Amino acid sequence: MVSGPCIALQLDRDDAVEHWKVVMGPMDPAKAKAVAGPKPLLRGVYGTTPVRNAFYGSETKLCALRDRLLLFPTASPVLQQALAIVKPTALNYVDALSVRFEREGFFLMDRAQIAIESDEELLLMAESNDPAYDSELKLAMTTGTSVVFLLEGLDIAAKLELLLGSADPVEAQVYFPTSIRAEMGVSLAHNVVFPLHSVPAAHKYMQKWFPAFFALEPEQTLAIIKPGTANLHALAIQNIILAHGFRIARQSRRLFSREDAMEFYAEHKGKAFYDKLMAYMTSGVVVVMVRTYDSLTRLL
Repeated sequence: MVSGPCIALQLDRDDAVEHWKVVMGPMDPAKAKAVAGPKPLLRGVYGTTPVRNAFYGSETKLCALRDRLLLFPTASPVLQQALAIVKPTALNYVDALSVRFEREGFFLMDRAQIAIESDEELLLMAESNDPAYDSELKLAMTTGTSVVFLLEGLDIAAKLELLLGSADPVEAQVYFPTSIRAEMGVSLAHNVVFPLHSVPAAHKYMQKWFPAFFALEPEQTLAIIKPGTANLHALAIQNIILAHGFRIARQSRRLFSREDAMEFYAEHKGKAFYDKLMAYMTSGVVVVMVRTYDSLTRLL
């Protein structure tokens, strides 16, 4: 795999993962050649050995997500929120999960203890159509309360899914061996955490379970892009600021007078670097911005 260049393709169609596996054929090109069909399988045509079998394909939908982020990373990450619902049978892992979430770079915005009881909530959390699973899930979720984390981070929806691993802990142990479900999960119904994001219901339950958080008044802060950087990178910096969930309420470009700079940096007067700082801050145009951070706008 490191002997020469590869070509990575992102393929889109209904049920793309399974269809591509069929088109490639078995891992062993000899077996692929032996498969009868209207069209030859790709590995049977271009592969030579099970190692040099010409093609790779993601094994599952979650593997496809991991592979896509590795080979085609998001150009402009977006600030997102997600819920992580810790099931009643996994409450002994709550502290360990907090550590894992923070280590991954997620912000733990809030946490609540809730009861999952309604059929609507249970249906939302269903990860299989098997009636036996439905019964096991209902029993698991109604034996006690759950702890739900309100998480925030850049592109958190995909990152949370990969951190949790496959819904079935057995599958997670194969494809995501260091994931939360691989290490802590027992079965599909007892798989520690259910993630909720990227669907209208996620916004509904965020506001239902964390009403005080979403009732917070927007905060405002001032940001200044300093001379030099303002001329070269202002637009790129503003795009990054927007991606982090801020709105730029007002902005202006201006030259600081020495009096302006002295007022902003009064606490540094008398320090060794003070004169150099004053000279720098008055050497060119700055961009002044008033930024608003609103918990509700982060849901949009």
